[in-house]
Parts: sequence; structure tokens; C-alpha cells
Amino acid sequence: MFIEICSIEGYQINKAAMQHITRKCPPPTAGRQAVFAAWHEARVAAEKRLTAPPRKISFDRKQFAPYLEKSSSDRGIEKLFLEFLRQRAG
Repeated sequence: MFIEICSIEGYQINKAAMQHITRKCPPPTAGRQAVFAAWHEARVAAEKRLTAPPRKISFDRKQFAPYLEKSSSDRGIEKLFLEFLRQRAG
């Protein structure tokens, strides 16, 4: 079954997909349809992760240095930025 999946052009099974398939379809009892369904679920989940917005935003500190004399810590800069966004949204 896995050899057939691996032979599909443009897709390779990675570790996360393999773990998902083995959790959903523990060997040796898994049927062909169940394995392909689990493989499809793993692909959909991987695509969602790739298209999700990043969890962190980063900025070049040098560009903001002239405006951030009072706040040198990342936490302080984060608080200022959030305050700015709240004011803009309101």
C-alpha cells in the first residue's frame, strides 16, 4: 500500500503522514480504502499547515530604533505595537 502511495507523482510520504496513517490504520488489519483515506487526511492537514498564517511576526530592530528609545526589550516593543494597533482599530 505504501509503495503505491509513494509512487504517486509529486508526493512523498513524510514522517508526520506516516504516523497519522499508522495511528488511524494500525497494521496489519488496515484495509486499502482506510489507508488511502488516512493518507488523504494527512495531506489535507499538511496543506492547511502550509497555508496557515505564521505564528510569529518579526521586524528588523534597526528600522525601529529611532522610535523605540524607551523600550529596549522585545516585550516592551510588543506592548507598544499592540497599543498602536488598538488605537488604529478603534
